[in-house]
Amino acid sequence: MELNITEEELRRIFNRYGNVEDIDIKRPPPGTGNAFAFVRFENLDQSNRCKTELSGQYIGKFQVKIGYGKVLPSCKVWVGGLGSWTTVQILEREFDRFGAIKKIEYVKGEPYAHVLYETLDAATAAVNEMRGFPLGGPDKRIKTDFAADETTVQFGRRPPFDGGHDDFRGRGRGGFRGGRGNFRGGFGDRGDFSEDNYHSTLRQVPTENRSISPSRRSESGSEEGGHLNTAKTLSDIARKVGTSWHGAMILKSSLFACKFHLTDGDADIAESLLKDENEKPLLRITQRLRLDQPKLDDVQKRISSSPHAIYVALPTSSSPVNIDDSSVQARSLRNLVSYLKQKEAAGVISLLNKEGDTTGVLYAFPPCNFSKELLTRTATALSEEAAKEDHLLVVVVRGSSAQLALS
Repeated sequence: MELNITEEELRRIFNRYGNVEDIDIKRPPPGTGNAFAFVRFENLDQSNRCKTELSGQYIGKFQVKIGYGKVLPSCKVWVGGLGSWTTVQILEREFDRFGAIKKIEYVKGEPYAHVLYETLDAATAAVNEMRGFPLGGPDKRIKTDFAADETTVQFGRRPPFDGGHDDFRGRGRGGFRGGRGNFRGGFGDRGDFSEDNYHSTLRQVPTENRSISPSRRSESGSEEGGHLNTAKTLSDIARKVGTSWHGAMILKSSLFACKFHLTDGDADIAESLLKDENEKPLLRITQRLRLDQPKLDDVQKRISSSPHAIYVALPTSSSPVNIDDSSVQARSLRNLVSYLKQKEAAGVISLLNKEGDTTGVLYAFPPCNFSKELLTRTATALSEEAAKEDHLLVVVVRGSSAQLALS
């Protein structure tokens, strides 16, 4: 573009293709090249329309070349291509496989939504794997991209445009109403891909299988989703094995919504044991087990000698069960993790059937050496950092004799 091009001129041109949120013009020193600019649209559909229709046209005396800038990853994911068939429940069901969700923002009838994750790893996995997913059927494939929070940098520097290139090599970005999309100039190893790849690598991600076969056993910590020995993060584990149980744990007057992801043991335990005497997925912590070595050794013996299951418990945005007791307050699972860390203890839950008989016991361990040892038996590639993230390692032992002596 010409060096003296103005923002007003560019707005007049680019507003034809959608709502322009920001324009950043870069003017190199005289004699070193032409001007170029970053234009941020409200959403990915608008930017794609602009690239398709305007690329190769003339602005002033120069023929413009239009490509995508590089997106800056964030914990917030923009989901486009939605329709009247979309509900918050559908979004949560499909997107929670990648990690704990803090919040889903969706207004019925809008063509987009935002999913806010607890971690960047979860958001990155969701963006990469849900792009092109047929959420509304084979003819209704969705679009995904990162969205920004208020603290992210809007624009940054990138090398001057080389007129010999046909395209910027970068990532498409997805903006959103109610908050600006995250967009940054510059090249880097993370997040780069070409526009060609964006259209050619749409792939169908298998829907999570939520049925639990009573005879299925996960000795290797794997199922159709993939093997845990390649999982490096907790989000990887959740994505590979899916959700075995969705409910809440209660401690005193606090309720902690969470999902269990099976890493080892009997898959049918979640279906048969993880419920209260009223058949609801509510588990009330009534005792603590100190993390003393003799007691941990006893837990290990019972794991070795009894039917059992081992899960990673991660937070979720909502509980599937409503509590009538107004004194019970919903809190994030991380609060329970912090409490157990402080007490240097595991939470203990006696599992009862409808008749009030003990059917097993559940131990909820905060991150510690013992929990890491159990977790890395199957998730052998789990990083040190991931093992320290907020989660609970849940051990469920079947049988009326599973209860430990507590103190």
